[in-house]
Amino acid sequence: MHKSNKMVSLLVTAALVTGPIAGSAYAETAASQRVLSLTPLQESLSGKQASNVSHATPGHVIRFLDDPLHMPKVEQAHDFYYLVPKADLGANNYLELVWTQSELLIPTQSTLTVMIDDMPLKSVFLDGQTRQLQIPLGSSHLTPGYHKVTVWKHSLVSDDLCTDEYNPANWVRIEPTTSVFLDTQAVWSTGNPLKEFPHPFVEQGALDEVYGAIVLPDSASAGLIASALELATHLSMQTNGKRHVPILTESEWTAGSTIPHAIALGSTDSWTGSVKQAVDSVPRKAAGEELLLQYYAVADGQAADRQLLLVTAEAEQVIAEKLHVLTDSTLTGQLTGTQAVIAETPKREVSNPGSRSLTFASAGYADLLLNDVNNHAANLFITVPSYWKMTGDSWLNLKLKVSPLLLVEDNKTSKKASRHTAQGLTLTINDIPKTISLDELKQLGSDSDSYNLRIPLEPNMMPGGDNGNAIRINIAANISEVSGACFKERNDGRWIFIDKESGLEMPYEVSKDASFKYWPAPFVNDQGINRTAFLVPQNVDGKFLTQLSMVASELVTMTQNESSFAVVQEPLDAKAEETLKDHNIIVLGDLSQYPSLQAAKDRLLLTENSGPGRFLNYSVIAEMADYAAWVQPSVWNEEYALAVFQATDEQVAANGQMVHPRLLSSLKQHYIAAQIAVMSKSEEVFFPDANEEPQAVAVSSTAEKPGDQPEEAKPIPMWIWILISVQFFAMLFVVVKLWRRREKDRQQ
Repeated sequence: MHKSNKMVSLLVTAALVTGPIAGSAYAETAASQRVLSLTPLQESLSGKQASNVSHATPGHVIRFLDDPLHMPKVEQAHDFYYLVPKADLGANNYLELVWTQSELLIPTQSTLTVMIDDMPLKSVFLDGQTRQLQIPLGSSHLTPGYHKVTVWKHSLVSDDLCTDEYNPANWVRIEPTTSVFLDTQAVWSTGNPLKEFPHPFVEQGALDEVYGAIVLPDSASAGLIASALELATHLSMQTNGKRHVPILTESEWTAGSTIPHAIALGSTDSWTGSVKQAVDSVPRKAAGEELLLQYYAVADGQAADRQLLLVTAEAEQVIAEKLHVLTDSTLTGQLTGTQAVIAETPKREVSNPGSRSLTFASAGYADLLLNDVNNHAANLFITVPSYWKMTGDSWLNLKLKVSPLLLVEDNKTSKKASRHTAQGLTLTINDIPKTISLDELKQLGSDSDSYNLRIPLEPNMMPGGDNGNAIRINIAANISEVSGACFKERNDGRWIFIDKESGLEMPYEVSKDASFKYWPAPFVNDQGINRTAFLVPQNVDGKFLTQLSMVASELVTMTQNESSFAVVQEPLDAKAEETLKDHNIIVLGDLSQYPSLQAAKDRLLLTENSGPGRFLNYSVIAEMADYAAWVQPSVWNEEYALAVFQATDEQVAANGQMVHPRLLSSLKQHYIAAQIAVMSKSEEVFFPDANEEPQAVAVSSTAEKPGDQPEEAKPIPMWIWILISVQFFAMLFVVVKLWRRREKDRQQ
């Protein structure tokens, strides 16, 4: 039983690291390699491909809730969202709403209304007889993309609205079984696959989101690996979960137990298997400086339901120079058809952004309008880059517009004055509440209805600790009149508008310490990863490349600024050596694969690849560790940093694993000043050198350079000398006094 559980654990770990597609692609079939049939897709003909969400089982269920939603107010609304994936749809599509209600609701005055995309669709009385509703969906509700479902309820338990607003017997509960059923078929038909790019390789919002892999020739160069990383990280950024895209070799792709959609990236003469047949059969070949994009239907003796996008040119340099036609949204939006031969492309725009903005808009939120019906905005998450090192006080800046009706001075009665001062905004920042009254807003002295409100962030509101690297903001408007439930109106002119350009003001610098405290600094900055290179072995396989894709996607996700990659491959030539001297370096796997690091192993923080000897100087049980990572000054240039990720368990290493996603996630959440991180077999991450001083600092004016002289000892302060002198004379006085007394006694 224990052996079985251990085997299950190993399988789950492997799936997490390599992803479901890569994992299945590595499994060898009984035959050494299958023969694939690749047929070029023809212009103007509608082709069929496997649907990402229902290619195995038709039909797709979307659930909105994990727990019941409690709606206690007289009038309350809640929004849900569903995604219509790219799949052919049948006729049986519907929304199913399931609820439970208080038995005391007045059936003739309590209603439930369902709207889709703000258009009313169905209303029912809450009479207790009907507690489930199935609403057919029309064509306007089934266009690919996101749609909004609004459930709006109005409920009463008496004729006194004032009492009903606060009566605990007035409730409706939306159940987790509420869902949308889409009658998705097993295929998706399109005659214009280039227009649909990056579908089917990734599909934002779908269950797995990543449904394709990047395929490279079996002997891929460093330059081609760099292009693959650029494309893989771009595709990862198109998913909600920022999931990494597998990278496979040609032989691994064709030998897999299942064939994923694929983007084949390589020069025309670099292929040897099925992709070579596709290159030879392409109707229009690339010549000179041309880049060829060609879609194929892929079949292995069964239905041709997978797609291959061939991206090729005569030289790899052309691919690198023109790849931005697939990564620049302005250019990608112009692609159409099944084939494109591109001779010229606009030059890449070199972005040089200033300080990164942390606004509601940058986090994906729209303007907020708070009124009597929708009086709160819950859980606005703003992620603070973990590589930021704060250098001063931080603020939440709110750009507000306030209804003039809320700001009118009315001092006729003390009752009205009291009622006025009770209105305002309540902000909850990482569970710490703060209320701002409208009187405080008025004191800002704006000449219009617009206000800029700056709220200081306390230390316990900042990222770190239990807060991770996110700041969670809840905003509630206290704008209802006293007893407002008695005469509430849908539009009574009482509102507060919060501009989406509101956000955080956080002075910072990008940490340059060779430490995990502000990971992934110094390997990323606001411009991307332009000062970081990946060192790779001479021979790489899909397991290595997929984990390299995972690490690269993690870095790009944090900086949110896509850029090209620098990849250096063993054995090193003079140009590669110069690159390493001018970059931070990231290395994956067993160091025996890297002759250049073996030559400098006496300068490495951890020198042994595996076994108990590597942790002798730290409080680590080597047999209980699966993965380790460390960061130190680069052995090529101490002004830059070197990071190494590898498996410490021999069985894990033999399976080709080098880095675990939980380890990467923990590094950016803990803010611990350490140079070594270890993940145990129970997936706990700890830092064995957390209490020690960092070994060195990368690119820091305070770091001691080779040849620096040690500082001279500082002189002892004058006040200490004075204190010593006073004590000496005091003791001398006491000694003399005692001696004189004893002499006097002897004479008597």
